[in-house]
Order: sequence, then C-alpha cells, then structure tokens
Amino acid sequence: MEPVDRAYSPFWLLDLARSQRPQDDALIAALAACTRVVGECDCGCGDPYFVDPAEWGGPPGRTVELRRADGVTVLVDMLGDERVGHVETGEWHRKR
Repeated sequence: MEPVDRAYSPFWLLDLARSQRPQDDALIAALAACTRVVGECDCGCGDPYFVDPAEWGGPPGRTVELRRADGVTVLVDMLGDERVGHVETGEWHRKR
C-alpha cells in the first residue's frame, strides 16, 4: 500500500450496495463512512484503502462482491469490526 491522505466520495459504492445488497445495513453504513483514503494499492491501479493494513487485527472479516453496470466485479473487504478496509475493482489487466 502507498500511503496517501485524500477525501473520497463513496456514492457510487453506496448505489451498488443499495441496489444489490439492500438488506446489508452493516455494509451500507460502512461504505457511507468511507470518506477518507489512507492509502492506494501499490500496483498503480489506485484501488483505495480506508484502514491501514497494519491495523487490520482482530477477528476475520468478510469480502462482499458487487458488480458494476459494465460487469466489472468490485470486492469490498470488510474487517471483523465491520469497517471497510479496502475496495478492489476487478480490472485485473490494469494491475501489476
């Protein structure tokens, strides 16, 4: 992870979650809280981290799979305390 500190607008993620996982209140609340990026994937793709991986201790979380309208998979890595640690888009050809 490359450290950064920048604002983030989670609205596109919220739209996906509300349409594809409307009963998952914890996911929706966690995505709404993703307003600050602490790092980006170091492969250069720009996928955001919202919690530094060094702070990912505690019980294991879950990965939620969403899909954009263009068919690209979006993986939301939820930590055990229901915070979003990382969001990864499935544009694997862009990643090193």
